[in-house]
Amino acid sequence: MKAIKTRTEHMKNPMGLDICAPLLSWKCSGGIRQTAYQIEALSDHTIIWDSGKVDSSAMNCIFGGTLASRQQVTWHVRLWDEHNEPGDWSEDATFEIAFLEESQWQENSYAYNLDADVCYKDYPFIVKQYGFKELRKNVAMVSQETYIF
Repeated sequence: MKAIKTRTEHMKNPMGLDICAPLLSWKCSGGIRQTAYQIEALSDHTIIWDSGKVDSSAMNCIFGGTLASRQQVTWHVRLWDEHNEPGDWSEDATFEIAFLEESQWQENSYAYNLDADVCYKDYPFIVKQYGFKELRKNVAMVSQETYIF
């Protein structure tokens, strides 16, 4: 039995999550019934959370580790089948946390990132009309340095 279609907050490898306890979920492949799971989560190649073996048929779990702003996390899950046999680890899934505190948004550095990107050059009227603070509310983080709206 193996976990497939891993998701974080119902999304595949999302970036810019603004919650500290995201929902991790998966589907099962092979076997008849999942009887347990184990999740390992890593950040910077270090395990930051290990659920241990959890006896459950639920195909989701709330992340149990501690997360920080802009942290990148890789996780995978292993399932046990109806014969209590562990399967292979799933493929790695990832997520990235956004800024969690209002004070972490720095208009100057944020504006610099937007100035460097195409969105400011292509849509200057939006930036001028709403300003960077309002624009921030409608921006999705593509990576640590690139933002789109």
